[in-house]
Amino acid sequence: MKRRSFIKQNTVALAGIPFISITNYSKLITQKNPDFPFVNDFPEIHNKFDLYRELIHVTDIKLSRSVENEISFISGEGSAVFNGKKFPATIILDVGREIVGDYSFFAESKEDCKITVTYGEGLDEVMNGFGGISWYQHPTDIFIIKSKNKHYSLKGRRAFRYLRIDTTGEFTLNSLDISLQHYPVEERGSFYCSDVTLNQMWRVGTYTTKLCMQQFYEDGVKRDGLLWVSDYRVQFLCNVYSFGDVSLARKSLFMIAASQRKDGAIPACAAYGGGHQHPWNINYMGNIPFSFGAHWILINYSSDFLSCLNDYVKYSGDFGILKPMFSTVERLVSFLESVDYRPNADTPMGRDRLTDDAGVPSGQKGILQGTFLLQVYMNLKDGQELLKDYSPLLTDRLKVLAKKIENTIDGDHYDSFRKVYTDFPGNSGQVSWHTNSFAVLSGKVKSEEVLNLLKRTDELTEIEPAVGAMKMFQVAALFEAGWVEKAVSEMKRYWGTQIKEGATTFWEYLKLNPKPENFWESALMSRCHGWSAGPAYLLPRYFLGVRPKDSWLHVVIEPHIEFLEWAEGKIPTPNGDIVISWERGKKVNIFLPEGVGGEFVFENTTRLLESNVPYEILL
Repeated sequence: MKRRSFIKQNTVALAGIPFISITNYSKLITQKNPDFPFVNDFPEIHNKFDLYRELIHVTDIKLSRSVENEISFISGEGSAVFNGKKFPATIILDVGREIVGDYSFFAESKEDCKITVTYGEGLDEVMNGFGGISWYQHPTDIFIIKSKNKHYSLKGRRAFRYLRIDTTGEFTLNSLDISLQHYPVEERGSFYCSDVTLNQMWRVGTYTTKLCMQQFYEDGVKRDGLLWVSDYRVQFLCNVYSFGDVSLARKSLFMIAASQRKDGAIPACAAYGGGHQHPWNINYMGNIPFSFGAHWILINYSSDFLSCLNDYVKYSGDFGILKPMFSTVERLVSFLESVDYRPNADTPMGRDRLTDDAGVPSGQKGILQGTFLLQVYMNLKDGQELLKDYSPLLTDRLKVLAKKIENTIDGDHYDSFRKVYTDFPGNSGQVSWHTNSFAVLSGKVKSEEVLNLLKRTDELTEIEPAVGAMKMFQVAALFEAGWVEKAVSEMKRYWGTQIKEGATTFWEYLKLNPKPENFWESALMSRCHGWSAGPAYLLPRYFLGVRPKDSWLHVVIEPHIEFLEWAEGKIPTPNGDIVISWERGKKVNIFLPEGVGGEFVFENTTRLLESNVPYEILL
């Protein structure tokens, strides 16, 4: 993903003090901007949550040079003495998993001693630094240790697993307190099955989601710390099956709406609604997002807001959000009606299309046009579902626009000879997993044809998703087609590879074809990225098979039983937890909480379910 005009800053922060002062930053975000007139429309954007905090202990020492008593120090039984005058003193501490938070320590020195602290999500990063990307500056904090035993603290926030301390002086480190922080969620959901790797994926996916839940849904806790529309959508779906929280989503949606431009477009990043980095917390990306993000209109991200709202209403039951959001949606629809959806169309400055990182022919602006159209088409259908009972007039406008885009898809992107959808116009055009996955998920393909479509796609292309969000959509399409073996294979190739590489949270990006020599470079400097947490959604959604019909008041339970030996778990809903377990060839146990009815679907038969009744159904 290429991002432009990033403002660089000094890579060093003194004791965590940010490069941009809080005073100047406050002026930056509160100044009147005629392009963003709706920023103060919603009081919800000012909600502040009391974040959960937990003391984290060092679990291991990965490197120690010219440091004495370090083993006793990490066990809490003494002080570590750094003797860096003859040879540089270095220690690398491992907290055992990715965390986001801060730290403080007590230290003393006979004379003023400068120490530097650097961080790594991976050991390779903290050992060697990285070639990196031009618009990201690696954080290094400097502390000056004085003669008396004093308390030092980080004035901000960091994300890391490994913490490195270096000095060419001498000082004594008497204590170190490291704190984890995130939005206070209750871990209501659960998933276990007969495949231990899938269980691991679910745990890592839920933990990734949780770390990215802060004062809003951040895309990544180290880089960027921003509220992106399409990232939010995946993160919320992962939360639905892990935690069932709705308050953070409601706030995030209003922050996105508050960033709407006067032309109705919703920026990809919700900067003017408050979904931006806090420079006093994350101070190594300069003026991001105000140097670009607030004005960057990705048309498919704008349309994704319709799906975000539809998901929220369906999974929260909060239909009341439609009234304060209606004007935002109406302006957005007017904007989407103004877009020229033809390939290579000249679009006004500040509008763009971004579907993924896949290699494309030169001159195509880095997008897969077929994917773009089918994603927008899917979003417009979600908008129709959202508004069908609320605004028939706006629903009809969405239908007209969806039909217009559908005609373009049929005319330019369906290869009638190979019976697949193409990335660009023309029967001999390029085929990708991206485009054909959205053809399935958008409902463009009849249910009885989806499996053959994806099998033809598998034969014709090696172009596969590399970013976590797009991989989730590919795997979801495979599950929808009933190609469970392929879905699990792709999950293990993508998320399983990260776990084999030691991941405790999932990465933003992993390019599998061709396989890179350096997975860290492939991860785009972000090894905890919420839009890559897909297993937290995919595994309970398809192996437990639980989904709301229109809301959680009525559910459909249709698990994929043919692949695993057994699976069990809990699905959190506003009315309580749905509990389900099954063993292949034997039985299914289901319990629905008060106020939730449903139906169990298996082998073309449907059984109605009532709330508060424990069911044991023989298979």
